[in-house]
Amino acid sequence: MAKWWSIAASFLRQSISLSDVTTEDQRNSPTALQTRYNDCMKLFAFYCRDGEHSAMFREHGYEALLEHFDKHGEDFAVAGPMVSGERIVGSLLVIKAGDEAEARSKLEAIPYFEIGVWQSIRADEFQPRFGDWSKHLSD
Repeated sequence: MAKWWSIAASFLRQSISLSDVTTEDQRNSPTALQTRYNDCMKLFAFYCRDGEHSAMFREHGYEALLEHFDKHGEDFAVAGPMVSGERIVGSLLVIKAGDEAEARSKLEAIPYFEIGVWQSIRADEFQPRFGDWSKHLSD
């Protein structure tokens, strides 16, 4: 449990100001970290499945997608294609936001959303706790 809080502490220090907490022990306490996480930043996982003509849409929108991520990459914990063999079947995007409405707004600004690459989108709040990937959030 202590390792998870250490990872969360590092991640949260990069994301929000902890100036109202005075000592290192107070900044790293599980209660302080969870309170700040709940009040300031959450992660939302968007599972986006491609539609019938998505390959063509992806090809035409790829440059715009790269430009979007150059400008707004800091809004994402991770983003990338999902594949089956060599075929792209969708996208997984984990978006940093204060609430789901803000995360959806960021999703809807992605060029692939605007041009209709995805036929279905499922969203859930994501709370990374374990595994190699969760460690990278603190980098």
